[in-house]
Amino acid sequence: IGNSAFSSAYGAAGSILVLLIWVYYSAQIFLMGAELTRAYSQVLGTGKR
Repeated sequence: IGNSAFSSAYGAAGSILVLLIWVYYSAQIFLMGAELTRAYSQVLGTGKR
């Protein structure tokens, strides 16, 4: 009973950490895709001016 509170707290902290890491890498992938699309459109000459 005494250890269940610690394991619950560590489990919650671990879940939050995993969520933050997932959001970080998702944002990196999204921004990399946006940069790739921008560079691709500039090479083809169809970029916004």
